[in-house]
Amino acid sequence: MKLSTLFLVLTVIWTIGCSAANSTIEKVIVNKLDQDIVIKRGEVVKVELPAPDTALDFELSCNGQNIIYHKKEGLIVGYISESYFSNMTPYTCEYIFSKEVLGENNIYKVANIVVEDRQFQSETLKVDPKTITLSKKNLERVTKEFEITSKIYSNSSKQPLFDKPFTMPLSSKITSPFGSQRVYNNEKKSQHLGIDFRATSGVPIPASNSGKVVLAQDLFYTGKTVIIDHGLNIFSTYAHMSKLNVKKDDLVLRKKIIGYSGATGRSTGPHLHWGVKINNNYIDGVSLVKTTSN
Repeated sequence: MKLSTLFLVLTVIWTIGCSAANSTIEKVIVNKLDQDIVIKRGEVVKVELPAPDTALDFELSCNGQNIIYHKKEGLIVGYISESYFSNMTPYTCEYIFSKEVLGENNIYKVANIVVEDRQFQSETLKVDPKTITLSKKNLERVTKEFEITSKIYSNSSKQPLFDKPFTMPLSSKITSPFGSQRVYNNEKKSQHLGIDFRATSGVPIPASNSGKVVLAQDLFYTGKTVIIDHGLNIFSTYAHMSKLNVKKDDLVLRKKIIGYSGATGRSTGPHLHWGVKINNNYIDGVSLVKTTSN
């Protein structure tokens, strides 16, 4: 066969293949174009979308952010988080295929995201002034620790490391809920982007789900801290502990005891601070428990 003839045949095959792929993708997705997903600021929702019946690779993009997903029983399963600082503008989620295969018609909308507001309480706290106005040495430490945790949050497992719903780490009273607007020493304002549980010093702290320990060390603000990567850009943090029971790179099971409550770091007394970060947004852990239990 002449080279020119071969090229013509391959071109025809590629064109037919692209057309078939587009047709298959559209057939799977068209019934989901009117789907509305509601999320509140500071929360997370699990999304289950139809998986295109094609071997083509694609990304799931929501509001311009790539969402790590996994395939399960013909569905794409991923987690969308909304920042506490959200401007509550609605947006869409799309499947984005390679332009090299599908050309310019490579983006398919699969969901409309509606963002709702929610109210948060306020509180005033007294803490060590040294944790408010930082010395040069402490500022350097805080900056270094921020760089360490930022690197951790940008490197999650592409596969879920859990197969059961998340649980609250403690069943005790919540003394400070997620999103509380705080004033420290009547001078510094901030937001509490986690949940505080009542706990005397030495209470065993279980992991809220299975995962990999990616940090287990003493940090300036959060004291003795454990961060667990659960995969799919989902991380949980356990702070102010008196003693750690795990080390970095340990694989832990759901409800494994990872440490004991305390008052290390910037703290007003013994308790557990539990934080959840998904797709680089701090979110209310209660919403993660709810969405994985459905």
